[in-house]
Amino acid sequence: MSPDLAKASAETTQRALASGALVPFHVAREAASDNGLPYRIEWASSLERKDQASIPKPGAKPSASFNPFLPYDPALHVADLGDEHVLLLNKFPVLLNHVLVISRAFVDQELALQRTDFAALALAMRDIDGLAFYNSGTTAGASVQHRHLQIAPFSAPLIEALLPGAMAGGAVQQLDALPFRHAFVRLDGAWPDSLEAASARLHEAYRAACEFCGLRAAEGERLPPYNLLAMRGWMLLVPRSRETWEHGDERISLNAMSFGGSIFVRQPELIALVREAGLLRILSAVTFPKNRA
Repeated sequence: MSPDLAKASAETTQRALASGALVPFHVAREAASDNGLPYRIEWASSLERKDQASIPKPGAKPSASFNPFLPYDPALHVADLGDEHVLLLNKFPVLLNHVLVISRAFVDQELALQRTDFAALALAMRDIDGLAFYNSGTTAGASVQHRHLQIAPFSAPLIEALLPGAMAGGAVQQLDALPFRHAFVRLDGAWPDSLEAASARLHEAYRAACEFCGLRAAEGERLPPYNLLAMRGWMLLVPRSRETWEHGDERISLNAMSFGGSIFVRQPELIALVREAGLLRILSAVTFPKNRA
């Protein structure tokens, strides 16, 4: 019988905190609204520590593909997810119990997700509540090129506000309130008891969303950059045109969390700038014009 992954994550978190293997951010949050749509502006005062941790240690062979997952820190290991994936704690969480679904071997983050990735993700989502997300490449906000999906105990206020108006039935659609290119799939009904059925549901929604947005690549070639968000009842895919929103000399990097309604800034002084610009304008600046029927 497979372990309860939520319980295993909580227990691993406590051990990693005690040993110092886990380095949580100190985060302040402010609620905001854009045309009646809720979102959060968040300031993580320790973001610079993550930047430093991504730099190879002195004496290491210089490489643009520095990989903290080969090998991964055993203190962050939560569980094995089959033969091809493991579940790790995020070393630098904004909220505790933020986990990563990692491929054991190196797989490029920009290659299309496979059924085995969704099988591992579905296994984690069975036990762990939260927002699952994926940043496909640096343009989409990925800081590591090794295949990793994430599940964090976040809500997605922007998407949750739009759910009542979304069509049921599992068809790919565009949400009227989002002015940029995207694909949204409502995953109706209870979460499947079968892991095979759950992974098939996620994989089929992902493939349909990619096709709707024109994300195609030959076998073994990279897809164009995109962000993916999912909960048990829905999936959102957003193609990306650039990583950062820029205003004068200021740059704010955006990843999948941004499209759920969480904007992270490095200094609290930028909060007013984000409020003035508005969430939808910021997201539109790093995406493509909306598909038209």
